Amino acid sequence: MLRPFALLLLSVLVTSVAHADTYPKNPGIDVTHYAFTLELQDRDDRIAGTAAIDVLFTRDGETSLRFDLVGRDDAGKGMTVDGVTANGARLAHTHRDHVLTIAL
Repeated sequence: MLRPFALLLLSVLVTSVAHADTYPKNPGIDVTHYAFTLELQDRDDRIAGTAAIDVLFTRDGETSLRFDLVGRDDAGKGMTVDGVTANGARLAHTHRDHVLTIAL
């Protein structure tokens, strides 16, 4: 009786470890609202848009904000970031390896 229970417990533990959440987080930042405005072009396959994002800082000392955003590839597919602003002021940003990082 003990052996089947031990095997069940072992399989649950292995499954839990295998599915551990390793996704990079912004631990001191809580995004409270997203609003997207999109403009579709009939003459080509472009989509232009803006994203307004409300952010709540839950601790001091945050220096950057990270978002997943598929970058433009060699075939011209994906997204390009033209600029990032906060309260009307431009912010430095990088967009590499499908990650948009905004300097705060």
